[in-house]
Amino acid sequence: MVRQVRGLGTLVPEEIRWIPANTEGRVEKIIVRPGANVESDTEILEMTSPELEQAAHDAELQAKAADAELATLRANLQRELLDQEATTAKVRSDYDRQKWSGRRTIS
Repeated sequence: MVRQVRGLGTLVPEEIRWIPANTEGRVEKIIVRPGANVESDTEILEMTSPELEQAAHDAELQAKAADAELATLRANLQRELLDQEATTAKVRSDYDRQKWSGRRTIS
């Protein structure tokens, strides 16, 4: 059973619930006006925060610096590996040369 009532006046909420923000910010755009139907994924407004934007920018720069440091470390490890392989090849060559020269002098 549906009952519709009309009358003059203003609807006033019995209780107002304010949602506090964890960080300071500024409302840039109100997307949904009061009284509109919303779902759990509905964007209500857009906010900006210069502090958070700066923190995000700083984090991006730190990530790029870490990537550069990783590339440097990989290049250094590759160079050290090549140096070790070259040293191993030289030692093996010296060993083989000594081994062959030792056989010639004995016979």
